[in-house]
Amino acid sequence: MLAQSLEEAVRACAAETDVLRRLACYDRAAAQLLGAQAPATAPASPAADRDGPRTASPEARFGLRNGPLDERKYATAPKEITATVILIEMRRSSGALVVSLDNDQVWVENQPSEYFPLKVGDTVRIRSAALGSYMMFAPSKRATRVTRIR
Repeated sequence: MLAQSLEEAVRACAAETDVLRRLACYDRAAAQLLGAQAPATAPASPAADRDGPRTASPEARFGLRNGPLDERKYATAPKEITATVILIEMRRSSGALVVSLDNDQVWVENQPSEYFPLKVGDTVRIRSAALGSYMMFAPSKRATRVTRIR
């Protein structure tokens, strides 16, 4: 009996054309299978539910990927930020620099550069580059590809 009603529920879900309603329908069917309680309705604000709260500034979201604050989801995301270096560390395994900034962001070099002059107190620019990558520019105008790790 459960198998028959579950099969009917899945068929009904497959026929739903609205994406969010279809997802909610499948969630209810899965809950029925597991014997759990599913939410009765779809979220009232699909964008808020999907993206999480939008209280973080565009600068705070800069460099985040594949998460609820992924900057690519926002048209107003900056193309570049400027911040002051507060700590420089070196990864022992690769020799890549790990740079902590005064805006609470931490960036690491993708590949250690032969010469990237940087010191605590320097102001760096980090700019969006091709294919979702980022470039960090030192005051000396030298640049290195970086990835945000925090």
